[in-house]
Amino acid sequence: MSNTAAKRTTRSPEFRAWIAGIERGLDQAAKDARERAIRTKTALVYEQDGQLIKEYPHSGEIHVIRAADEVDGTAN
Repeated sequence: MSNTAAKRTTRSPEFRAWIAGIERGLDQAAKDARERAIRTKTALVYEQDGQLIKEYPHSGEIHVIRAADEVDGTAN
């Protein structure tokens, strides 16, 4: 696909609607996971800003498992 064709495809209303649908689905999946973690009193583990986070939504506790410099392998 040429560069011009790629730009035309990614700018199309259909493509933008498709991406918006994926984003809505991901948002809903994150909400469902948080609700399930609260209900079952389990932890959520996720990556945010290069850090690995472990969160207990039912108690509000948040722990950094690995800092950003450890994730990329540069930690001492």
